[in-house]
Amino acid sequence: MTTASRVVNKEPTVRSYLRERVEQAIRDLDYRPNMAARQLSSMRSFTIGMIVPRAGVGYIPRLIVELSWILMGLISSSIATSESEKIQLP
Repeated sequence: MTTASRVVNKEPTVRSYLRERVEQAIRDLDYRPNMAARQLSSMRSFTIGMIVPRAGVGYIPRLIVELSWILMGLISSSIATSESEKIQLP
């Protein structure tokens, strides 16, 4: 279990032959990391809040949508996983 965790977290201390075996098992089992579990163990929620005067007035709805798309791009490129995505292996 520890080796698998180190591989998933991309720690450099795993021997290459073990890393390959674990990565193959991840692909074979169609492993998907649980973002809720990661958030609990890291004590980070990766949540951003916005306080706006009136969400349905003027430019605010468009601003919320655009910021959401930008943030999803930043998050997916830095975290690269979510509950609905497969883990990306090199």
